Amino acid sequence: MEIQKLKTGMNKMINLLVVLLLLVALVPVGCAKQNTSLKDSVDIKQLNSDLLESIKSENGEPLAYNPKVLSFKKIETEDVANGVSKYRMEIKRGKGKINNLCLSIHIREDINAQNFKEFFGIFAGQSLSGKGGYYGEDYSDIEGARQGYVVVEEDRREVNFGADDKEKANKEMSKQDIMLTLEDCYVEQAVSKLLISQITGIAVEDIETTNLGHSLGGHCLIRYGGSFYQNTVLGHIDHFIIVDTIVRYDEEYGDLEAGQLENYYKMIDEINSENYVADGMNTSIGLAQKVRDGDLISREIFLFGVSKTYLVKMASFENPYTPEYHYWPADVDIDLLADKMCEGAVNPYSSRKLDSDMTGTMAKIVDVNDIVGAKSILVVSLGGGFDPAKYGRQWFENQAKNTHTDVTFYDGGDSGHGFMFNKDTPKNWKYIWAYTNKMSSAS
Repeated sequence: MEIQKLKTGMNKMINLLVVLLLLVALVPVGCAKQNTSLKDSVDIKQLNSDLLESIKSENGEPLAYNPKVLSFKKIETEDVANGVSKYRMEIKRGKGKINNLCLSIHIREDINAQNFKEFFGIFAGQSLSGKGGYYGEDYSDIEGARQGYVVVEEDRREVNFGADDKEKANKEMSKQDIMLTLEDCYVEQAVSKLLISQITGIAVEDIETTNLGHSLGGHCLIRYGGSFYQNTVLGHIDHFIIVDTIVRYDEEYGDLEAGQLENYYKMIDEINSENYVADGMNTSIGLAQKVRDGDLISREIFLFGVSKTYLVKMASFENPYTPEYHYWPADVDIDLLADKMCEGAVNPYSSRKLDSDMTGTMAKIVDVNDIVGAKSILVVSLGGGFDPAKYGRQWFENQAKNTHTDVTFYDGGDSGHGFMFNKDTPKNWKYIWAYTNKMSSAS
């Protein structure tokens, strides 16, 4: 009797196991639990193959140093916001790490062809790195990604030196001119579009693109818009957002233009004599470390120090851009700014050749072509001293509008040239996203 009960129990267990196995077999593959990290859906080998093939096709020949994607890594162990992750992509552009570009990418983990809006690139101001989050991460990168944009903070080689690398910086930075910067910008556009295409299945030529350039980044973006790369599929940008960038002084500011011309010739003489000084933001970073360590008597000294960065770093040039120029607004979050500077979002060295290019542009020495093939141009003024609405509206109204009917101005008030980490940051980004959504819907 006991043996019969045991056999009956075993038969029931076997039958139950068979049923469970059948149920598992019948569950559709798409319903099974999967690792949803985008990292698993990115094929770097295929990405590099597509990149080289496309660049050769568009340029007629390989670049002087063909780019290679080295890595695509998720930065946070968990999503930085609900459903939004932060990734970092490293691209090799030459020998040694100092020639690598680092893209910071904010993206929805569930991004697909249906919920994807646009590729939104941020080309940062001078000495700001591609580590990301430097433009008010919650309002820029995360908010954009939440809405369906793939937000990419782009990079320049100038930011790849540590505070103690002055000798190496002086050697390497002397090579960093506008043409190399434009080529790097093209590579970053190409890699970003190919990555998005691989993840979403959308053809590269169908990916709508907006790029925001701030300060020196805005200057480079305008130069890019008039370059060969703007006419390529991988490099083309549809919508340009230029933030606090003067391209040409208005005629009434002849004295400022004359000052820029004087600075331009001083820089050119220095570069030609090989007396190249990439002195950068070391003083400001030193102050930031003291703020973070809590041993600075007056926190206002730090704010003053970073506000006068250009007077410190370019001591031989009394007014490198405008007499009112300052880098940060008065109400900046000093703790957050100090943390960002110390963690490496601000780098200590900058390219004097890019400085001279910008100065020459404002002095009407360096030619800036019309941005070609853009669907729209938004010009943002922040009242930070380096202000197109006050000093250089003429180029945008007269030259840009010759070839673009959709040129819009936005007055961000007295936000300060930095425009991040202050009370106006949410307001200004709210406008930028509203504008971008409007342009995206119209496309």
